[in-house]
Parts: sequence; C-alpha cells; structure tokens
Amino acid sequence: MTSMRNEPSINLPLNGEDFFKRIFERSATASMIVGPDQTFLALNGAMCAFLGHEAEELIGKHFTDILHPDDRLSIQDAFDRLIHDTADGLCLESRYIRKNGQIIQRMLRISPVREECGGLLYFFSQLICISELASPKKPWLVDASSLASSDEFVGEPDLDIRPRDLALAEFTLNQLNDSLVLIDQHARFHYVNDAACRALNYSRSELLRMGVADIDPDWPAARWPECFDYIRIHGSNKIETRHQAKDGRTFPVEVSARYFEYQGRSYNVALVRDITERKRTEELLHKREQEFRALVENSPDTIVRYDRECRRMYVNPALTHITGIPAHEMLGKTPVEFKLNYNGTTEYQHAIKQVLQSGVKQETELFMHSPDGKTSCLQFQLMPELDPNGQVISVLSLGRDITALKESEMRLRTLVENLPDFISRFDLQGRHTYVNPSAAKACGQSAQYFIGKTLHELQLDPDEQLGKYLKETIRLGAPHTIENRRMTPDGERLFEIRFIPKKNGFGSTIGVLAIGRDITERKQADELLRKREQEFRTLAENLPDLVVRYDRNCRRTYVNPAYEQETGIPARQSMNKMPDAKWRTGISGEEFNATLCKVMETRIPAQIFLRGVKAELQTADYAFHVVAECNPDGEVIGALAIGKNVTVLKETQRRLEESQLLLRQLAAHNETAREDERRHLSREIHDELGQCLSALRMGMSVLELQYNEDHASSQAIIQRMITLVDSTIRIVRNLVTWLRPTALDMGIVPALEWLVEEFSRGHPGIRCMLYVVEEDIHLDEKRATEIFRITQESLTNISRHADATEVQIAFKRKESHYLLEVRDNGKGFNSLLQKKQSFGLIGVRERVLMLEGEVEISSMPDQGTIIRVSIPVHKKLRDS
Repeated sequence: MTSMRNEPSINLPLNGEDFFKRIFERSATASMIVGPDQTFLALNGAMCAFLGHEAEELIGKHFTDILHPDDRLSIQDAFDRLIHDTADGLCLESRYIRKNGQIIQRMLRISPVREECGGLLYFFSQLICISELASPKKPWLVDASSLASSDEFVGEPDLDIRPRDLALAEFTLNQLNDSLVLIDQHARFHYVNDAACRALNYSRSELLRMGVADIDPDWPAARWPECFDYIRIHGSNKIETRHQAKDGRTFPVEVSARYFEYQGRSYNVALVRDITERKRTEELLHKREQEFRALVENSPDTIVRYDRECRRMYVNPALTHITGIPAHEMLGKTPVEFKLNYNGTTEYQHAIKQVLQSGVKQETELFMHSPDGKTSCLQFQLMPELDPNGQVISVLSLGRDITALKESEMRLRTLVENLPDFISRFDLQGRHTYVNPSAAKACGQSAQYFIGKTLHELQLDPDEQLGKYLKETIRLGAPHTIENRRMTPDGERLFEIRFIPKKNGFGSTIGVLAIGRDITERKQADELLRKREQEFRTLAENLPDLVVRYDRNCRRTYVNPAYEQETGIPARQSMNKMPDAKWRTGISGEEFNATLCKVMETRIPAQIFLRGVKAELQTADYAFHVVAECNPDGEVIGALAIGKNVTVLKETQRRLEESQLLLRQLAAHNETAREDERRHLSREIHDELGQCLSALRMGMSVLELQYNEDHASSQAIIQRMITLVDSTIRIVRNLVTWLRPTALDMGIVPALEWLVEEFSRGHPGIRCMLYVVEEDIHLDEKRATEIFRITQESLTNISRHADATEVQIAFKRKESHYLLEVRDNGKGFNSLLQKKQSFGLIGVRERVLMLEGEVEISSMPDQGTIIRVSIPVHKKLRDS
C-alpha cells in the first residue's frame, strides 16, 4: 500500500471527499469504515445488504457483534496487530452472523489508514466471497458505471481539499484491484491509480504523459473520437479490448467507461479489468459444465434445478425415465402446477421455498407410485445455489431411491426396538440422541425423557465410570467394554456395556453407540460351570475308570490319572492329540474319530469297544461310553469318553457264550434225540401195536359173523369189544400223529397244510389260513421239523391264551433265508413285559437259535401278536 506522505499530492478535478464517498457507497463489495476502537463508523449499501441490517443499526456498535463467537478472538488479535505494527493490511477467513441468524463465511481484508505522522485514523475493511477470490470477476470493486452520473458533477464548486480528505480519497482508489483511469476528450490520461501502474508496468508519472493509443493497439488515436462520442451520447459503454504493457506483453481487458462533465470539460472515467484469468476460467467453466452435464445426464439419481419461482429449469434423464414424462413437458412449471406421481407435492414445493428464503439445505422424502403399482421412497436433498454475493438464485434437487434402505432401516428398527438388550446413542457431548424401549423401560421412563440428557444428569452414573469410558471412546475412536453392577427393581444385576464409536465417511467420530446386556445369569452360569468343572475334576481324578475329554477337532483336552495308569502315558503327552494307533485292535484311530464326530453331530451316545496295551505291555479290553458335551447355551463343545477295563468281563462273557453254546448244542442234541425217539416210537406203535390192533379187529369181526342172532348176549359183548378196539386204534393213530405227523415225510408245505387243517377242525371258532408263495419248498428234515414244531407251538399258545378269531400263517423263501410269520388278532400282550415263565415263547426262541436264525415277537394289548422267524439256508445242512 502506498501512503500519501510518500506520494506527491494529486490535483483531482473534483472534491476528494465527495469522490471517495460516491465510490465507497456505490461499491458492489461489502465495505466498512471501522474506528481504532473497532466500532463501526460507516457501512456501504453492499455491507448492509449482506448483513441484513440498516446502517443506523450498526453505527457505533463493536465489530465483533457481527462475528461468530468462535472467530472473535482471532479477529480481535488481527486488529491489535495492525494498531501496534506497521503492516499495510491483513486478510483472514471468518464467519459472520446475519440478521436472520444465517452464518456465512467470508474473507476479511483489513487495511489501516494513518496520518502523516503515522497515527491510526481508521480501518478500511472489505468482505470478499472466498469462492470468488480466484475469479477474474471482482464484485467487491467499484464499477465505473456506478459512479455519479454526469449531471451530478456538473456545476460542483471547486472546494478546498484538506490533506486528510485527499489522502482518504487517494487511499480508497488505490485499494481497487482493477485499474481506474480518468480520460479527457483527447484520449489523454488525467488520473491513474496504483492498479493501473502495476498492470501496465509504468510509473504514474509516465502514464500521466500518455494516452489511450499508447496502451491499446486496437484503439489508435483516429478511432478515439468515435468512441468518445458514443460514450457521450449513451452515457456509458463496456467493451473488451487489449492493453499492452511497457514490456510489450499484451493481455485482454474489459473496459467500463462512463461519461461526465466537470467545469465545462468532458471526461471518461474508466474501470479497466484484466480478464486474462476470466477468459481462462470461462474456458475451464465451459469444460466443467460439459463434465457436469455428462455426470448428471448419466446419473441414476434424479436431478432437478428450480428457479426463484420454483419453476423447473433443468431435469436430467433419470427423472424422465422414472416418470415416463418428456423433459419439455416438465420444464418451466412448478411441482404443484405439473404434478408427478408423488405424495406430498405441496409440502415438497414449500420446502423448496424455504431453501430459497433461508439458504439452508433441506432434506425431504416423497413416495412415488409407478404405473405398475409399485411404490418407491425417494429422498430429496434440496441445496441452495448462490450468486457471487451469497444470494440464493436457484435450488438443486437431488433425488435418490431409498426404498431398499427404508426397508432395511425398518427391519433394523424393528430388531432394535424389540431387543432385550439396552441400546443408546450419544453425541460428542455425551448426550442421549436415542434409547430403545428396553433401556427406557428399565429406568421406568419414556424414551423421550432421555433425549438431550447426559448419564450424569439422569443420575445413571453415580461413580462416573460409564462417563469415563464414554469420553475415552470419543477421544480415541476405539470401542470399550466394561462390566457395571447396579441396583434394579429386580435386585442387584451385572451388566456388560460396550461403547462403539460411530464414524463418518472421513473416519472421524461423530457419536457413540452403547449396547448393554444383563449378564447376571450368564455370570452365575459361568460360576456354576466352574463349580461343576471342579466337581467333575474331583470325580474324574478319583474314578477307577478312564475319563477322556475331546474338543470339536477330536483332540484330547483332559485325561484323568486312571488313564495315565492304564496307558502308562503322561497326561502332558496325551493332551491336544488325536487317538493314535495304540488302540488298533477292533477299531482304528480313524473309526474312533468318526464315532466321536458322529456323537458330537447327532448328540446320540455311542459305545466303543477296543483293545489296548497297558503300561505293563499287557493286552486289555476296554469299553468306552461316549457322550456329547454342551455349553450352557446348548452348543456342542466336545465329547466325553468314559472307559472301563472289561478284560475280565470279556473273558467271563466268552466263557458264558461257550457255556451257552454247549447248552444249546446239548439242547439241540436232546431235541434231535427226542425227535428220533418220537419217530422210532411212532413207527413202532404204528407197525407193531397198529398191526396187533388191526388183527384183533379182524378177529372180532369174524367172531361176530360166527355167532348168529340166537346168541344175542354174545353179540352184544362182541360189539362192545369191537367198539373198544376201534377206539384204541384211533388213540394209537392220534398218538402216532402227535409223536410225528406222517405229513412231515411229504415235505414242509403238506405238513403245514395238515397242521392248519387239524387246528381248524379242533378249533372251529378260529379261522386259520395258510399262505405259501412257492408250493415246492424243500427243506432238510431238521429244519422242516423245527419249523413245523415252531408253528405247532405258536398255534398251541394262540388256542390257550389269545382269544383270537383269526390266524394267518405265511411261509416263504427270500434270498438266503426261510421266513415264517404267524399272526393273530387276539388280545395280545405287552412284549416288553413278557413273563419269564412263558416257556412256549422261550421254546420258540431256542428252536430258532439252534437253527442260527432270528425271531421277532411283537405284540401290544388288544392288537394281536406277530411272530416272525428267519432261518438261514445252509447248503451243508440242506444236503445232509
């Protein structure tokens, strides 16, 4: 900045104070005069419009009254520096509070104006829009066309100019960033400011000896009269031309000239603006506009621009695609004038008006109905678009389909609202912004009661432990988990509380989510689990049986001392290992692991028998009972195997099986001997006794023929003897049949048919049926006899105990087995509670076992009885 005391006085052709006043008041830049005590001395119209105050409302008030509280200290420091230093000025950003409460950020330029002796007179200050600092358009500069009209200068008396007034005018003109020149009708310069000297690289004295043609190659002296006459006739003119600096450099400029007359002489006052940057910026803006168009034209979001009357100025293809309406039908109309398929169109237009009035961004949601009946939720961001002076000139509406997000939020809210856990959200001041119903109910208050209050204010943090960790979470941006014990209506409870930082897209913490869970029961369960674990270990450590614990990967997690004694392997060597090959007899390690896995998957206990080597290198048999182990939540966490040394039991069982086999062989031998004896007796009785009785019968018949009717008494005796002989013959025949039916000699099928026929004859109230698939079934004598006897015993049991009305007998061969089934519809019995004295069924079982077969007896009260017998076909026995 150039001080007046270093420059010669300039004889302006008008009153300096009045000229300065006109420039100050008509400047488009918000300007003000601030006294040394930082009170307002004067404000121009642009400043009043920016703040929304009248000048009279601010004159005499302190400068900090219009500042944001957070910026007052820095601005006060800036004024203090300029008072005590000799700096020419400062520029710094700050925020200002308008009369309507809106907060706007601007660049503050402060320039001190001093006396010749160096004393501070006042501060000349301007507010500059930050976004326009790099712009070639300088809205804070005075426009030459805004200076007084020509008639305002005509007839002005030439007043004496005080040095102070002249210095003020000179200082003010030199604050302009654009060149200001005063040109007479001969195109000669009468005044130039500092900006003109800097732009053209001439000194002021050099320029005052020059004219328009010396700096503008496009306006030679011959063209000047034409230009001057045009300005004189029309009052002003604005053109773009070129100026040439002292070093020959040429640059584009915009010249705004205004004509006026003073004391009978004609002048042009011209404001010359270097538009090099503007030209470059216009090209860049054009490029950016093309990029913007490419972006919005291909955006999936709807983009609409509204003017000050809420009319659509632009709609992107996304909106036309969603609505199916051409853009030209929507342009130029308000949302209410041309309604789309939205609910709440009136409220939407009202929101646009609010943004236009307040300049504050707003968000709103609308529901759109598509022609196919689908309803979508769209979220609109209404953003103000400002002119260089910070005035709202239009509104940009960005719409996004958030239907899926809404549905997700609804599901999440439903989940959170119904969770038994306590959920709260806090802002950076530790105040509640949300609590779910569980948290509110636990405190006996409504959810709204918590909003805006801290834990301390709610008396929920008497020891300030929660507040401490909440602050730590905000400060560090990392989660914290604590356990907090407190009294509740249900008594003392233990809570696990987790603080989770909520961050924005830049990674900054913007809040905290707190999740509280009542873990009283879990802690009690853990304590009980520890107690049970101790009890388990006490029991396992003293058990003579082997106890082994396995994890989900079939690795040992515990072995008791008995296991160490039996195997001779220390516990530390067994831990974290899978079953190895040492248990190889009877079952492999892989099979053992497979059984463990199956138990853990199905939770069904299993038995494992294996043979191992004891510490003394002796072979021993073990029986392991394997069960699944679960945690308190019911999840399977491993398997527990309890093993017994069953070597002695195995040996005893082996001997018992041998003894049973011998007994069964003896019984089979006895049964065979009995059948042989029956066969022998049957044949002897049939052959010997039968023949004798037949001979006797024939003799008695001869005697009957020899005695005539005169011997009536003898006839009667002979008749009685014949009857007795016939009865004896029947008894013998029945005895022979009981000992061994003759039908058996014809095969199993005829024998069964005869048995069924005899049973039906002896029990007329029971219907007996035989089903044989293959008529020609050949069995060896042993198997045929046993099947016959099994069927005979079954029919005997039915006749004695079943009270049946129908019996079905089926006999067939299936693959390598003979299948016999005897079914009745009698009263049945509980087969699980079968009496040990049921010798008939025991006999059936023993006969089947002698044939190495299987028998199944199933019965329920009032549901009859079924006896199923399966006997293997052995070629050796069949051929014997």
